[in-house]
Amino acid sequence: MGFSTGKTLKVSIHLHTLLQKRTEKGLQSHFLVEVKPGARLEDLIRQFDLEIDREHTLLVINGQFAELGTALQDGDEIHIIPAISGGVVA
Repeated sequence: MGFSTGKTLKVSIHLHTLLQKRTEKGLQSHFLVEVKPGARLEDLIRQFDLEIDREHTLLVINGQFAELGTALQDGDEIHIIPAISGGVVA
């Protein structure tokens, strides 16, 4: 059950931690965007000009692990979660 009525698909994208975008409203992590039918996750990542390390980034669509080539569907909820680490190196 989607929520698009036109020729585009509407998806929700959540950018976690270091991937958040600075906007006129400040740092934002959640966006509702429109994409063309047939768009893949990698197209959305490109649209947001994200540089991700695929080995260290979790891609999730509707609670399921996803690949860059996964086709987007109307109403998808996408989470892009980079691995982060910290601490002291001994």
